[in-house]
Amino acid sequence: MADRPLSDASRRGGLNRPGVRARLGRAFALQIALISVAVVGGVFATAWIVEDVLSREALAGEAKHFWTRYANDPAQPLPDTDNMLGYLSRAPDRSDVPVPLRGLHPGLERVTIDGEQPLVYVEDGPPGRLYLLFKQDEVSELTLYFGVLPLAIILLFIYALSFVSYRLSQRAVSPLVGLAARLEGYDPLDPDDKLKLDDLRASADAEVTTMIDALADVTGRLERFVARERNFTRDASHELRTPLAVIKANLDLLERTPDRPEAERQSLLRMRRTVAQMQALIESLLMLARETDLALPASPVSVNRLVAEQVELFTELAQTNRNVIEVHDDALLEVRAPPHLIGVALANLLRNALGYTRDGRITVSVLGDRVEISDTGIGMTDADRARLLEPFFRGEASRASGTPGHGLGLAIVGRLIERFGWRLEVVSAPGRGTTVQLIFPDHSGANAEPSPG
Repeated sequence: MADRPLSDASRRGGLNRPGVRARLGRAFALQIALISVAVVGGVFATAWIVEDVLSREALAGEAKHFWTRYANDPAQPLPDTDNMLGYLSRAPDRSDVPVPLRGLHPGLERVTIDGEQPLVYVEDGPPGRLYLLFKQDEVSELTLYFGVLPLAIILLFIYALSFVSYRLSQRAVSPLVGLAARLEGYDPLDPDDKLKLDDLRASADAEVTTMIDALADVTGRLERFVARERNFTRDASHELRTPLAVIKANLDLLERTPDRPEAERQSLLRMRRTVAQMQALIESLLMLARETDLALPASPVSVNRLVAEQVELFTELAQTNRNVIEVHDDALLEVRAPPHLIGVALANLLRNALGYTRDGRITVSVLGDRVEISDTGIGMTDADRARLLEPFFRGEASRASGTPGHGLGLAIVGRLIERFGWRLEVVSAPGRGTTVQLIFPDHSGANAEPSPG
């Protein structure tokens, strides 16, 4: 229902949304993923720099050093160490070097020789082509030990720090999560349901404590307001029903006189109808006030029958203003809603149509999913139509017509359509009458629960 503080559907919708802890977990997971990508990228970049760029620079320096010494002493021996081996090819077909080296061009490449894959740096000089074979396995191991492993340790350290930060963040927001859980299960309309928040203050920070204090104050006021409203509804129910019951009992006594004149019998009949209307109105207002007591009937209610009853009650008012009421039962319409509430809605719409029509015609049509009431009265402007359901509002034309009223009838209709999910469509123009359609979209009170019978 529209005016419930927290419906079950909204609670279920809230449960489907991610909570603060879930969002924190996602944020830390994203942070760890980005850090991992950055660290792994740094490891590969470091390995590439060490194994390619630095190796190229080192081998180019060794080649330059060899050419310098060779220029001073042509008998200078080629490099031959544990990690480096050199070849110098003077033959045009490169037949004086191992076969895997013959097709290489100046630059840095990796070749396979005797089951190993050394880096080979090739450079041309005055006496021929120089080949420097560099065994990189030891350099790769050094890169692993002094590059990859430290970075991996740093990554694990970052993971540990992120996990500690995540746990601390969870602990920081746990009072807020607990507060949300308390509020979700709280029903201010239940007199036995008290919102207890004192235990959350022990672990709450300053901001959450402020929220707890504010909520405690608001819920306290709300509970006192609900209690006052409940007491008022109970007292008003007794005080309003009692005089009507007294009037009705006295009418019963007066109607027992068999030789009463016809005029008096008609007056008593009008009084009885008025009392019945007052009882229905009071019951409707009290049921709207007592939201939790509102329940649907076990079986659908015939709207056609309710229309006929209301038209009969308003026959005398129609004759007073010299109006004619026509009823068209174009369809059988049944709705699951309290019959007196449907009757109150129809009565207010009929009273409004009859009150602002003189020497005219009111047509009531029961259609497949709606009741349509058309009149040939004074009509209303677009501005008046926009404020039609506001309490105590009466348009300029209605005030000028001198029709009595306080502007509450259609406001009550507005509350009923809001409560049951009905719709009200109005088409009107000044001086050309008004057509009102009370629409029952699903032929039942979709926003209320049926009574158990």
